Amino acid sequence: MSELQKKSSARSAQTKRALKEAFCRLYLKQPINKIAITELCRIAGYNRSTFYQYYLDLDDILLEIETETLTYIATHRKTVHTSDSNFISELMELYEQQKVYMDAMLGPHSTPRFLDNLLQFAVQGNSDFDLRPDDPYFPYLVEFRYQGALSIFRLWLRRKRDLPFADLLAFIQKRYQI
Repeated sequence: MSELQKKSSARSAQTKRALKEAFCRLYLKQPINKIAITELCRIAGYNRSTFYQYYLDLDDILLEIETETLTYIATHRKTVHTSDSNFISELMELYEQQKVYMDAMLGPHSTPRFLDNLLQFAVQGNSDFDLRPDDPYFPYLVEFRYQGALSIFRLWLRRKRDLPFADLLAFIQKRYQI
């Protein structure tokens, strides 16, 4: 790759990052159908034509952010989960590293698609269940434990981390000792 191509590639990556971060800031505050591309571009510091060089529409940028966030989670998660609190601990570590994206993806306008995929990552490799995966109650247990833990984490974020993280983990652990 030539030096010119490297600079162009770096500039494209910087432009896309600015557009995605601007989208995330807006998406955290309002649903996608209320976001104006003009406003997004103003925040990012680019014009509308630049947005359309990279994305078809707002759904396209949202899908890219969701996919990149899930890919980041998949490549950075630990290989063994032993409890719901470990899921939340890992989520917290990833959150700290990808705050702008995670705030938006876990915010009030999260898509069910993203949340469902996130929960699938949590379940993979978990052996902490007292039921086998072929048990008819297994999906219900998974939904109860992980959806509940994820909802508690999202509430904690919405409440601006009003509890120390260690207390939140202890709370989750205590509630899941059934």
